[in-house]
Amino acid sequence: MAISRQRTGRTSTGSLTRVAVLVGALVVLWPQRAFNQQVSGTITGYVTDQSGSAVPGATVTATNVLTGVATKRSTESSGLYVFTNLVPGTYMVQVETPGFQKFVQKDIVLTVDSKVTVDAQMTLGAISQEVTVTAAPPALKMEKADVSTVISERVIESLPTVGRNVSQLELLSPGVMPYVFQQGPSENPSLGTTAVANGQFWGSNEFQIDGITDVEFGSTGMQIVVPPEDSVQEMKVTTADYDAELGQVSGLVSQYVTKGGTNDLHGSMFWFNRNSATFAADPFAEKLPGTGPKGKGTGPAPFNWNQFGGSLGGPVK
Repeated sequence: MAISRQRTGRTSTGSLTRVAVLVGALVVLWPQRAFNQQVSGTITGYVTDQSGSAVPGATVTATNVLTGVATKRSTESSGLYVFTNLVPGTYMVQVETPGFQKFVQKDIVLTVDSKVTVDAQMTLGAISQEVTVTAAPPALKMEKADVSTVISERVIESLPTVGRNVSQLELLSPGVMPYVFQQGPSENPSLGTTAVANGQFWGSNEFQIDGITDVEFGSTGMQIVVPPEDSVQEMKVTTADYDAELGQVSGLVSQYVTKGGTNDLHGSMFWFNRNSATFAADPFAEKLPGTGPKGKGTGPAPFNWNQFGGSLGGPVK
């Protein structure tokens, strides 16, 4: 009996081991969608003196103007400095090193998934002196080849959208158009816009919120969450020549970046009204008695929708 029990135990343990190995292999080999894509920005450049020689060991500080968060780096032997994983926003770059005047570059606009080059040419003098450059650096895209459209916070706030649905702004990108059939709330509870890019299948689109995949890829392929308009700082819509991390996409990539707050108390309020007084009538479905010329024509069905709300934000101390 003792031998039988030992054999039974060995067989059970071996079976469990084989099952665990099989499950682990399936998890590793099963095709999955990439998560945590890059939505932050990068600021880089070279620090040189007036003769063009590299200035190693210089202290470079990148400061987010709205939040006051500062990040420091030191230049390498070649004069190169790199700031990665920066939150999109407006930045100021300062370069300091003994024997040279301080270099300051203001109004650096860093958008989602972008790279800005700021080269600093140092001038001999006391560090208490300062050379300030107020003009923004050129926004030429030399580091990335993707075909994309960045929709800024001002555009999001200014352009009207039905129901304040920011996913409709994807249609502003060249090559993007609404799909002829829009999924209803039963399959698309977030009411995200079903769009096609350059004729590609709408189910091959990718949506991200702050770098996290926002796709119901196990079922309909629609957006799980459409962020509220007041929470979106900017959005980027890419339609071609994607980065390698987006190799699973053949349609569009819509990346939302939510607001991170500032050091000031701020907020917003809104109230929108839609009613049938401004609607066009459907001559086939809206034949209501008493509407139209002399009460014999067609008119829109009664409709009155009020949408209101607000937001409030400020520093956490």
